[in-house]
Amino acid sequence: MIIKIVILRNHFLKWQRKKAPVQTDAFEDGIDYISQLESASLQQDVAAAYESKVEAETVQSILNKLPEKYKAVLILYYMDDSSYQEIAEMLAVPVGTVMSRLSRAKQMMKKSLLRSTINRHQTNKVIKLNVSR
Repeated sequence: MIIKIVILRNHFLKWQRKKAPVQTDAFEDGIDYISQLESASLQQDVAAAYESKVEAETVQSILNKLPEKYKAVLILYYMDDSSYQEIAEMLAVPVGTVMSRLSRAKQMMKKSLLRSTINRHQTNKVIKLNVSR
């Protein structure tokens, strides 16, 4: 499930990069095309790096908010590449418990990530008006 979310995020970021506007007025003035393309490419790389950093911080924040029993299973399975059996032995719980905790942890992460994404996009769309009366 996490892999699907990562793939979906990568496709979205590629789509966003393709959608970025290119300044055509500079080309009409006879300015070097290569320098303009390099500048645009650098700006997109910086934007992608920033977006990636924000997403990593969001995922880390959500992971930190999970209850310990779910966080431990997620970290052991995805970060340490431990098998269900190895995790069960480390935590002294049955394999079925590991499987259910992992499933619940993924559901919690998914809900939290979706909420975070929705909140972030709604915040970006809000226009604050300074109305003085």
